[in-house]
Amino acid sequence: MSDTLPCWPEWMPMPEQDGYSYEVTDRTLHTEMELSSFRRVEFNTDETTITCTTVLCDRGQLEFYEAFERDCLRQGTRWFQMPVWINGKIEWYTCRFIGRPKVSVLGSCYAVAAMKLRIDRRELLDPDILEVLTIFGPGVERGLLGANAAIAALGGVTNIPPDVF
Repeated sequence: MSDTLPCWPEWMPMPEQDGYSYEVTDRTLHTEMELSSFRRVEFNTDETTITCTTVLCDRGQLEFYEAFERDCLRQGTRWFQMPVWINGKIEWYTCRFIGRPKVSVLGSCYAVAAMKLRIDRRELLDPDILEVLTIFGPGVERGLLGANAAIAALGGVTNIPPDVF
């Protein structure tokens, strides 16, 4: 079998935006000891758990979904690519199921699949930009973008992406 990750097909329905939620996985260990307590982060990751649903509109989609999860993803244990809604936009993420998904059949035509997914990464602000925003606040983007445009007009190069703010 190849090393490429399976992808959620584009012809399958995307996860629903309503009822969507995510939470960062807590990776800290806290140990009470005789003299003091000890707290540390277990892994250097920022995994996130996504809770979402998708509406399967016909029997073929339901059959595909069940076979995809069971056979292609080895009962949800294998990582795969899927469009996920985070921070107001949909992007493709590497994810896998946390437990088996739950499917509720609604009448003879529709089914709702409830999923808990773990994604391998989240796009966060660059640490340098975070530091600038912490010091100067959110109004600083006008000055930065103006400086960015001025430096670019003079033939210089900046590393402030135009879509940061």
